[in-house]
Amino acid sequence: MIANHIQATIDRLTSKYQNALNKIVHVKFVKQHGEAYIQRRELLTHITLFVKVFHGERKNHVIKVSILDKIQVIIDRLNELEPDEMNAYYATKLVYPMGYLRNLNNVLDKTFMEEHIPNNCKLVFVG
Repeated sequence: MIANHIQATIDRLTSKYQNALNKIVHVKFVKQHGEAYIQRRELLTHITLFVKVFHGERKNHVIKVSILDKIQVIIDRLNELEPDEMNAYYATKLVYPMGYLRNLNNVLDKTFMEEHIPNNCKLVFVG
């Protein structure tokens, strides 16, 4: 009896959650002065980045960040992951090679959202 009640409650909450994800949301773009409609499930608060480094074993790092984090977070995380390799460099570059090639060293104090860095993008770190 109690198990059926619990299962019914879980089913009702799951249904509400699925309905909320499928809900269409009206979005206004401030900089482009436009508007659009999008499903709530497509809105992201965190993105995953693939960062290729060209030192040591030339690893590909997977880093998950908030879209409101500064781009400097990538270099900070690389310093945590590979402190010896990172300390060997005086000048480094973080490059966005997808589409239009951009040097992100000039915008380390901006957020990923401000620079329109998409989810699952690849970045290159050169020392």
